[in-house]
Amino acid sequence: MSSTLDAGRFGSGQAVHRIEDPALLAGAGRFTDDVNVAGQTYMAFLRSPYAHARIGAVDAAAARAAPGVLAVYTGAELAAAGVAPIPSIDVFKRADGKVLVTPARRALAHEVVRFVGEAVAAVVATSREAARDACELVAVDYDELPAVVSAPAAIVPGAAVIAADAPDNIAAEMRHGDAAATAAAFARATHVVALDLVNQRVAPSAIEPRSVLAEFDA
Repeated sequence: MSSTLDAGRFGSGQAVHRIEDPALLAGAGRFTDDVNVAGQTYMAFLRSPYAHARIGAVDAAAARAAPGVLAVYTGAELAAAGVAPIPSIDVFKRADGKVLVTPARRALAHEVVRFVGEAVAAVVATSREAARDACELVAVDYDELPAVVSAPAAIVPGAAVIAADAPDNIAAEMRHGDAAATAAAFARATHVVALDLVNQRVAPSAIEPRSVLAEFDA
């Protein structure tokens, strides 16, 4: 193993040699649907249609009574059972000295949803179709809250606050170099060009999403 790190190796636009494609494209690979074991069940998620909203009552009675349904879970039930939020990194800090501020990320949203598509309830059933159908039977009362869809709009004073510990919506800040020397260099320059670069939101869309097959003893 080399002791030096090639930083450029991980930068944007770097070529990545893919080794999995030939088998997958030739039908010799293995997809999630190729896995079928005895007693296999399926999970589907009910997801939020709102970018920002408080979660009121969640009525899963009809879903639990639907054919093929084995269990329905909500964020409130997981929280009551002691399921903790997903840990976040704390290596970055805000300008005020606080460590990185981010809303608690839970397996299922509890009390508040903060993005469209956040999972609110999970249904386990004997078939994929039964799980999906039961999701539509879960009734959720939402109290829609203000939302913003761009980073510049999110840090404008008065914008909707996502995390109480970060009223400016800034999770963390990183600064490099000499700010005074940079300002002096610009002050001496004959011409200064200002340019806003807007990068698209990078969201890879795989042919098959990440999936999990788990086995446990009751």
